[in-house]
Amino acid sequence: MKPSFLSSPLPCGQTVRRLRGVGVWIILEKWSVKKEAAKEEAKKQEMRDLQSTIGELFIHTEEHDAQIRELTRKIHDIGTNVGT
Repeated sequence: MKPSFLSSPLPCGQTVRRLRGVGVWIILEKWSVKKEAAKEEAKKQEMRDLQSTIGELFIHTEEHDAQIRELTRKIHDIGTNVGT
């Protein structure tokens, strides 16, 4: 059984309007897919940026920990020398 829109011939004007509508729908669908892909890429880039920032913060934390250990050792050495 044929769909109802195929069973009766359409006047030329209606066919053109339907084809335009389908064309616009296809264009909008492609645009939507591209827009979603761009959003997804932006999210991935933001995640990479955050991971990079976390890595940098980890390095700074390690450096600060080393500085604190060095200062603590120096303070301990000074305290030991004063007591002698």
